[in-house]
Amino acid sequence: MTRRIAGLVLACLGAPVAAQQASFQIIPTPASFGNNVQAVGVSADGTTVIGEYFLSSHRTCTIVGGCTRTFRWTAATGAQDLGVILDKSSALAYSVSADGSQIVGAAYDPISFSRAFIWTPSIGMQDLGTPIFTNDATHGESEAYAISANGSTIAGRADPNRKSFPTALVFTTEPPHFSFLPFPAGGGIQSDVQAVSADGAVQVGNSFDNNSQPRAIRWQGGVPQDIGGNDDSTYAVSSDGSVVVGTSNLLAFRWTQATGLQSLGSFGGQSESFGQAVSADGSVVVGTGTPPRGGLSRAFRWTAQNGFEDLNTVLANLGVNTNGWQLVFASGLSADGTAIVGMAEDSAGANVPYLAVVPPPVCAPVTCASLGKNCGTIPDGCGGTLTCGACNGTLTCGGGGVANVCGPLKPTTSCVLRHKNCGAIPDGVGGWLACGACVSPEFCGGAGTPNVCGAEPPVPASMTFNPTVVTGGNPSTGTVTLTVAAPAGGALVKLNSDMPAIAKVPANVTVPAGMTSANFTITTTPPKQNALPSITACYDGQCVNSFLFVNAP
Repeated sequence: MTRRIAGLVLACLGAPVAAQQASFQIIPTPASFGNNVQAVGVSADGTTVIGEYFLSSHRTCTIVGGCTRTFRWTAATGAQDLGVILDKSSALAYSVSADGSQIVGAAYDPISFSRAFIWTPSIGMQDLGTPIFTNDATHGESEAYAISANGSTIAGRADPNRKSFPTALVFTTEPPHFSFLPFPAGGGIQSDVQAVSADGAVQVGNSFDNNSQPRAIRWQGGVPQDIGGNDDSTYAVSSDGSVVVGTSNLLAFRWTQATGLQSLGSFGGQSESFGQAVSADGSVVVGTGTPPRGGLSRAFRWTAQNGFEDLNTVLANLGVNTNGWQLVFASGLSADGTAIVGMAEDSAGANVPYLAVVPPPVCAPVTCASLGKNCGTIPDGCGGTLTCGACNGTLTCGGGGVANVCGPLKPTTSCVLRHKNCGAIPDGVGGWLACGACVSPEFCGGAGTPNVCGAEPPVPASMTFNPTVVTGGNPSTGTVTLTVAAPAGGALVKLNSDMPAIAKVPANVTVPAGMTSANFTITTTPPKQNALPSITACYDGQCVNSFLFVNAP
């Protein structure tokens, strides 16, 4: 992979990208990552890239066919695998804070259940824990898709109250608080947040109505607004939340309150396009599109001045040689709209992450908010200077360890003070504390207390009958089985029959402590014709049911 960099015009690794000469580079990754690697995002300042790679066969992969792992790249550290949490085999990074110090995503196990994670250089990858990202009894849906500029807001989706479908979720770190976002008028069955504004006040994502049709939703102040998109899309939003980018009717779009949803175009014919990222001021959009006559997809850039352009052609016109690599995806964009990351492919089919620097037609200045800064002065990316404000009270500029961010010199809390022993918790100064890991069969938040190890509560897993077919007047033995052993004192399982005159069950049955199942007797009465009564067993708000065949004599 190093050989392929020769002859390219390289960007100054790790330096601010604004006002740089147009350039292209393959991001070097270890040979162990293989040749199926891509970049999926870049920090607002353009210095930190997140990406993923696929392992088709690896000793740590317990997923049939392989697993996907995630990495972080900077000029100083190179490409670093971020690891996994719990017994998960795969991990995907979805979003990175403005300065690249915090990354959020999700880890997946062999049967696709997920856990949202937070990663920082000091604590590594940590489970965000429940019920911040609430999971069902089988560790189900919990994913973090977006993080605000300074990391104070994390958003995604989670499975609340052990429902069947995940719901859009927003978590603020100071003070720690989470809330599920409402559905638009008419209700819905599931939703998610894909992107947040720099300050976290605006969220954008998908909502599926009761007919499972997706809609693009923009939440502000917790109020949902249907903006017209109708694809299950990945969205991006400008720094102030006023510009939304995504896909509708298989075409990339750009939305503002004034213009509504406007298509950005495509490569012509019956081709498709997908909007992936937007600059801080909303003036630059990047994504990918399919050519009208088939073949490899191609990355595009859209600007108000030049419209929809093939990014490969843009670079060529700027005198940049990509050395045979075709830019297929453009997945991430810096705040000033100049640093673009994604995936490139060569004629042999190798996929690699790239970083391209493409000056916009007109310089797009950054803002303090888009970079997550709130004190001191910073360059605006166009030769000017921004004043980001002053700190109040006992806070000092950079006191929390992050340049141009107000904070005290030390964390204001600890895992011990908060009585937490697993996952990660906010440290009170914009960072995170690692509180430890749980030992199986316990998991973080398993007993319902966030960031505290606990065992998964038992819920009904199945119910069987012996025999399953009886002639009316004869009994049958029912067996209810829990997911895990009953707690001390046993588990009182409530029983019900929808045809008590034909199949009568006791009001309840107790699964003894330490046991996973218990039997009960079903008394039947001869029906006039064959009947199919439904027997239901419920414990801790969860129910299972099964049918008993009762034949007429």
